[in-house]
Amino acid sequence: MISQRMFFKDKLYRPWLIVRILASTQAHTVARFANRQDAEDHMRVLHRFLPNAVFDLMFEPPDGKEPVEQIR
Repeated sequence: MISQRMFFKDKLYRPWLIVRILASTQAHTVARFANRQDAEDHMRVLHRFLPNAVFDLMFEPPDGKEPVEQIR
């Protein structure tokens, strides 16, 4: 029975991040998403409203470490 259940934490896991790169080379997390397509769609909307801002799409591994891979 337990193997069929999805735990609350697993339901909230959102590994795709949109980060905004600031002028001081700092990154600020803007939003998190459960799948890549939603993140890409949201990033397109952000570019429409903030055309001069720099955004990156990143994947955060499930073990909770810092995002290591930038996806363009």
